[in-house]
Amino acid sequence: MYLSSFSMFVINMAVFICLLIGSAFVAIGLKSRCVAFFLALINLAFVCCEHPFVLYIWCEGGEWKYNEVMPMPNAAEIPKSFTARDFEL
Repeated sequence: MYLSSFSMFVINMAVFICLLIGSAFVAIGLKSRCVAFFLALINLAFVCCEHPFVLYIWCEGGEWKYNEVMPMPNAAEIPKSFTARDFEL
């Protein structure tokens, strides 16, 4: 358990350092399209790791399928006693 949490810490720190370096490149004035391309790939990989949409949507036989029991996040826990009128200004 300790080893896995330590390795996640190392991975998170590596991602943080890469983001800092990428931010420094942008702040200095990004001149290289190759660096911009690699930063975009890193950003895309990070988004796909944080939001694994491919687990819920896939293409099968030329038709898009989706998992109907995907968990929906609750942005706000609103009591059932609230109605739409309570939100009107």
